[in-house]
Parts: sequence; structure tokens; C-alpha cells
Amino acid sequence: MTIITESLASGCYYGLWLGENMSLTWKDLSTTLLALLTLGLYFAMTKGIDVPLISGYRAGILLLAFFGILMCASSPGFSSGSSVLVMAAGVLGFLALILIIYGLVTGTELAFTLLTVTILVLWAISTFRHFITK
Repeated sequence: MTIITESLASGCYYGLWLGENMSLTWKDLSTTLLALLTLGLYFAMTKGIDVPLISGYRAGILLLAFFGILMCASSPGFSSGSSVLVMAAGVLGFLALILIIYGLVTGTELAFTLLTVTILVLWAISTFRHFITK
């Protein structure tokens, strides 16, 4: 318990910096807006709301892939390293690629939903990491 208390008092907990030097940027804002668009597309598609130029789940998956690529391109990026968050993001990025291929082949709501969740979790990991790193 002493180690945890001392770690929290120093602003560092399990190697994660908290507090004074949070580094969220305009790039994090742009990825947040894309995450909101991703969430909006998910709700529109699953609730049966007509989305212009989106005729089905395959087209929705292509749009999600486009949003994901834009989020990745506008992200401040991950530094190389072996952080748990970096490794989790790498695994989820690979999963997103597999889900895009699977979704384009099958065109199912399941693939669309799983890709949406994967993209949003990647966004959350990235934003959380930028929030806590110095």
C-alpha cells in the first residue's frame, strides 16, 4: 500500500504520468470528432436511418475504414516502445484490418458492429495515452 500511495503522491502510477503535463492537442480533438462520426454512423445504420450514399453494411464498413484511416493519420501517433497501451493498440489495429476484410466479404451487421467497437476502443486508448503521458 505504501508503494501505491507514494506513486500517486509523485504523480506516477505504474509508469503512467498523471496531472500537470497532459498533452492533448488539436489532433486529439479531430480524432474525437471522427470518433463521434463513427458512433453516429453506427447508430444510424443499426436503427435503419437512411444515410446518404450508404446503401448497406459493406458501404458502412468502407466509410468506417475511411474514418479509421483519417483518425490514424491525424493522430499524434504512438512512439515505439513496449508499453501495454502501445501493444494493445497494435493488436487492435491488426484486428481492425481483419474486420474490414471480413466485413467487405460478408457485409454483415456483426462485422460492422465489431469494427465500430474496435475503432472506438483504439480512439479511447490513444486519447487516454495522450492524456496521461508527459
